[in-house]
Amino acid sequence: MPHCAPNSASGLRRRGVYAVQPFRLLSLPQELLTLVLAHLDHIALTKCLQTCSQLRDHIRSSMLLQCRIALGKEGLIDITDGSLSTADMVERVSRRRHNWAMLTPARMLTLLLEGDCRAYELVGGIFGKATMSFEGRVASHHLDFYTFPDGTDPSAKVHVLTHNNLGVSLRDFAIDPYQDLLVLVETEQITATPESFMVTVNLRTMSGNAQHALAKLPALEQSIQGRMNALTIHVLDDIVACFGWIHTNPHLLMWNWHQGRLLVSFALDISLGGFDDFTMLSSDMFMLTRLTPLPSLEIYRFQRDPIPREPPNLPPNPTAVLSLLLPPHRADTSYLYVGTHTGPFLTRRPDVAPFPPTRRCQTFEYDYDSACARRNRLHVISIAVRQALPGPGGVIVGVPFTMFVHNEYLLRAASQARGRSYADPEDASRFFAPGPALYSRGVPTLQWSAWGPEHTRVLADPHQPQWLRYVHGARFVRGGDVPHESGVGTRNGFVVLDFDVDFSEHKPGFAQYLQKKLVKEESVIPAGDLFANDVVSSLPYRESPRCVAESYSGYMVDEERILGLVTDTNANLSRIDAMLF
Repeated sequence: MPHCAPNSASGLRRRGVYAVQPFRLLSLPQELLTLVLAHLDHIALTKCLQTCSQLRDHIRSSMLLQCRIALGKEGLIDITDGSLSTADMVERVSRRRHNWAMLTPARMLTLLLEGDCRAYELVGGIFGKATMSFEGRVASHHLDFYTFPDGTDPSAKVHVLTHNNLGVSLRDFAIDPYQDLLVLVETEQITATPESFMVTVNLRTMSGNAQHALAKLPALEQSIQGRMNALTIHVLDDIVACFGWIHTNPHLLMWNWHQGRLLVSFALDISLGGFDDFTMLSSDMFMLTRLTPLPSLEIYRFQRDPIPREPPNLPPNPTAVLSLLLPPHRADTSYLYVGTHTGPFLTRRPDVAPFPPTRRCQTFEYDYDSACARRNRLHVISIAVRQALPGPGGVIVGVPFTMFVHNEYLLRAASQARGRSYADPEDASRFFAPGPALYSRGVPTLQWSAWGPEHTRVLADPHQPQWLRYVHGARFVRGGDVPHESGVGTRNGFVVLDFDVDFSEHKPGFAQYLQKKLVKEESVIPAGDLFANDVVSSLPYRESPRCVAESYSGYMVDEERILGLVTDTNANLSRIDAMLF
């Protein structure tokens, strides 16, 4: 009997055990390899390009995988239901990216508007405008939705839907087309108590102005002591937030609109410092801007399932997580204003049909839940620093600056602050700012020098936007004088700053053009008579200017278009020129 080695295949078979050959991915047939790799997202596929020449060549030769990478890098979802070939889809995505980089729209479209503009919104390609009319002494509020196409179909037109007489005394509204959600907010005085007001948040559908199926209650109500002024509304998935001022004290209300449950009723006492503005960061975190005692960005966490306090049966106050100090000012001046703005949060839900026109007029949808969207979300911080002009009268003006910071950094910094130990005195001196007021609050506080120079970009900006929705994703648009195409002098136009900087671009020609506009060097704002030190920042961005013949009163931007706004002699919005990319 021949001898068998103990570990030989035949020896294993004699014992009823079969040898397992190692799996070799590259030994698969090309079609199967493509199907396996198609389960990866664009980030993993991009990393696969760097593993070996065989995988790199396979991915580059596969139109399906190239399409997945192209869509993922732009944060897009194909909504054509297979009517386009993969090659056509890749070509459209590449053309769209090129059009945005060159600011060359695929087509222009003009929309004429009538009536006043009591409130407005731009979300997911839909521009909403609220107007008011009178029949005798009775006022009625109306709402128009204008759904813009993207730049892929030269014959597509704007779809218009009008809701006449909403039946509410509208203060403001918000929308989420992916959830077919329309939020109508009104405030009314409670007659029995002159100083009390009721904030009512009506939850309806955009498509039919009917009660929303996911809302447990048709309306959310909360009484407050005083009228809430300068009201803003924010929607993030199942969260609705209202932020405004009662006299001089800010007040924040937040609900889970699915459950009809109050999550936050946060009255910010002005004696604790001057709070200025509010924005959502995630489904359980938000940010407030603060003027005093030290200008800062304050990050809070709130409870998704709060246990009410007794009395008065209100949810617990949110917890301060992190304070990020802004550039320190000189002792003889101060910050006048710190505002914040970001693009809308949209949530795709499988149990809700989106607002119908959004799918009829577009080839792509922007995936707000994608890694690209989370990475690129930008917060624009508008700052005004007090300055006394020389001469008689002592005129006070606000010198404007604009600061940019990624949402991803704010969340990461807040997460790190919660788990950081400050036992080391040197570590504490770097991260904690001096001052008994901040120590007494017990909130981790980053000095500007510890976070700002690396993670922000601060620019002197005399052209502060007059209309909101000037930022979407990583793109920011503002009007102003731009260099003439000839290189001589300036002309009226606008500039797009794109903070989604891809240093791995390798395409010849196009990449070289992009590199010319890439700003990687530090920005330095001299301290002068405003700041305690020079303000240094280095967040990279790409700058794209464009000259236009029209003098627009403002600009808006979303995932597929830039809107130029024209107002009439009464300051009413009369026309929108849409640049579709």
